[in-house]
Amino acid sequence: MATFTSLDRNIYIWPFDNCVKHDIVENLWTGDLGSKDKSTIPGTDDAYLEYYSEQCKLALHDRGKHISVRTQQDIIDIVRLLRDSHTRESIKREIRSLSLVQDTVDENEVLDGSIDLVARLLVMIEIGSLQYGVSCQKRLVWKDGSLQDFIASQFEPSRLLGKETVRLEKTFNAHNLERIAECKFKNFSPGLVDETLQTLELLLPQWDKETKIWYRKLQASFNLDPGAIKCGQLSVEERQIENFSFWHDRLVILKQIFDEATPRTLSQWWHDRRNPV
Repeated sequence: MATFTSLDRNIYIWPFDNCVKHDIVENLWTGDLGSKDKSTIPGTDDAYLEYYSEQCKLALHDRGKHISVRTQQDIIDIVRLLRDSHTRESIKREIRSLSLVQDTVDENEVLDGSIDLVARLLVMIEIGSLQYGVSCQKRLVWKDGSLQDFIASQFEPSRLLGKETVRLEKTFNAHNLERIAECKFKNFSPGLVDETLQTLELLLPQWDKETKIWYRKLQASFNLDPGAIKCGQLSVEERQIENFSFWHDRLVILKQIFDEATPRTLSQWWHDRRNPV
């Protein structure tokens, strides 16, 4: 007789208890939690698990007719195929072999919906379409090949902008981008993860007291990852634009917005340290 585990629970049962939370995170991120107590889930997982639940809810619209996955284990099974670099077509064949798709539905739609859902849960990028979901991000269409190859094609190193010298001063951080320039802030490729962490160190410097206070307010309002402000802080040598490849052009654009912004309120004038008067 098969043993029932927390991963055998239906994905439409919310909220998740701590055992389910632990097993989801442990299986998605290759056992990084180790032997941690299942009754205690680090706060850094909360933002992700909220995203996980929301994505499942959106995918289950119309009584779940557009996806085949029904349990947490169904999701983990597809995650393992994605991690093993299976192509999209081979994953479809594997799902068919497990008899997860009902005969009365559009098979291709259900297979695509299931794979796209799990891909979103794994890489947290807007992949595929959601008929009943709204996102400010551009949705990416993955049609063939492995997920790793697809992600790599979307996050290739790019240095098209900023051929002239671009200086990333200490005042160039997310907090100042919002209050001066009024910008609102809402893994697979080699070096992408490391550079993303480096970019967080640039925009959310750990030892900048004002940025830390600002981020904690946003974190409380939007359930952001508390670990984002704990990545560290770049030295002068590290804070050079040529050290960035994947995020290079995006940083150049942000820096242009920051430099061109003109304070319009007394508060913005007061906090603008770029050209002290």
